[in-house]
Amino acid sequence: QAKGFQTGADGQLSKEQQLAQEQVLELLPMVSESNAVSEELNKHKSFEVILISGAANPTEGSKGTKYHSYRVMVKMKNLLNGNTWLWERGKFMNRRYLMQDMYQRHLDGDETLKDMPEDQDAFWDPPCEVLIGTSSAFLQALGYGIDMDDPILITDYKGEDQGQMFVNISPCDETGKCMGEEYFVEDSSELLGKPYHYKVTMKSCEIRDSRFNVWQFHQVQDRW
Repeated sequence: QAKGFQTGADGQLSKEQQLAQEQVLELLPMVSESNAVSEELNKHKSFEVILISGAANPTEGSKGTKYHSYRVMVKMKNLLNGNTWLWERGKFMNRRYLMQDMYQRHLDGDETLKDMPEDQDAFWDPPCEVLIGTSSAFLQALGYGIDMDDPILITDYKGEDQGQMFVNISPCDETGKCMGEEYFVEDSSELLGKPYHYKVTMKSCEIRDSRFNVWQFHQVQDRW
């Protein structure tokens, strides 16, 4: 049994948690192998198995947005510049087969590996969006017709502080005009069954890592 993991019925894990655990245990030796191949071929890439919360990385399906407890992914990091990529389990598995093929060709003395096009290199991926972190804004105040105007922390998948956003969330009418103090109610049940509109205004965003200060994309998702 791997240290830090639970197995069997006594572990009291949900089916989704059990699946995530099985995938982690499956990927760990493959990631170690990929790291060894990367070092042997001087690719300057490292690989790591990570768990990302479903709120941070939901999936879209035919029945709408689905939030998983966890998603098992593999993070590839460029050791020269610190850039990272997140690979789905299936993508990593496919790349691993290509890495094994490249390693065998290396053992066979294949000189064409030195001039391999980037799009054929298992260790190469084009620049892509990077998930810096996620934030959660608590909306209880909206239930009383009160706006929320607070800084909220941005944390990465490890729970480490990556910055903060200054956000205002205000009740508004259907045209987007913010409501005044007269919209306040002492009992939130007074709002049940009535149309409710609110406006999200992002005033500013501060990111600790200067690498991400050039361009940022923010996505807002409702979860009640």
